[in-house]
Amino acid sequence: MAMEKPRSRRSHEVRKYTVSLPKDIAEEIRERVGPTGFSAYVTRALEELLERERLAELAAAFDAKYGSAPDEEISEAEEVFRKAREKWARRRATNEKS
Repeated sequence: MAMEKPRSRRSHEVRKYTVSLPKDIAEEIRERVGPTGFSAYVTRALEELLERERLAELAAAFDAKYGSAPDEEISEAEEVFRKAREKWARRRATNEKS
C-alpha cells in the first residue's frame, strides 16, 4: 500500500549523495512511497531528526543558562500531556466508530 509522498519543507538546490541503508528499512520505505518518493521520504526523516537535535541543543542551552526545571513542575507537565493524549485517543476512537 503506497502512502502519499511526503513533501520536504525546503525548496532549494538538490545534490545527489550515496548512502547505505539496511535492506529491511529501505524496502519498507519503498513499500510506503511506491516507485517514486524515496528521496523525499528520507529527506523528511532527516529534517525531523535535525529539528529534534536542534530542539535538544536549545533545551540544553536554556538549562545551562537558567537551570533545570524543578521535578515537581516536570511531573505536572507530564500529567497535562498524559491527559491530553488520553483525550485525543478517546476522540480518535469515537471518530473511527462514526
